[in-house]
Amino acid sequence: GGPELAAALDALLERLARRHRRQHQEHPSAAVAGTPPPLRRHRRPPSRGVVFATDPWQAETLFFHTGVRVPSIRPSNLYVDRSCIHDASRGSKQVLIHHDRGRCVVCSVFAQVLLRSLPEQYPLQLRHTVDYLSFCAMAQFRALVLIPHGNVMQMFFREAANMGLPT
Repeated sequence: GGPELAAALDALLERLARRHRRQHQEHPSAAVAGTPPPLRRHRRPPSRGVVFATDPWQAETLFFHTGVRVPSIRPSNLYVDRSCIHDASRGSKQVLIHHDRGRCVVCSVFAQVLLRSLPEQYPLQLRHTVDYLSFCAMAQFRALVLIPHGNVMQMFFREAANMGLPT
């Protein structure tokens, strides 16, 4: 609710201000020219505001530093064009092996091992590319083999799920 959120934000600002003051008291040399001014308490935000982190690590870091829990919400794939939805009825035989477009040697080697380890008569074809593909082009494949590599690939997993592409 509104009052609870406002109280949580007040507590967060107060804890950040105390921490900032402690740092400047412990390190008097930080008071030299060019350092940011001490934190000031801001006006209370409207009670209808929403606070969330876009990453679970951000939410946990915020909790660690302030003791305030905020939800972690990933709205990052809402930009995927709704016309780029996977259509299973098309019956494509190609499965896309996707990774970070050649920037990771381990990912590239793993993709090559996958390509070379398929039996000759395997009913699906694995396609590996380091080229950029649009969401609509990726939605044409039967499925996606995602080689995870960091937070960007976690975001891409949600994009593929938003396209309805089996991953």
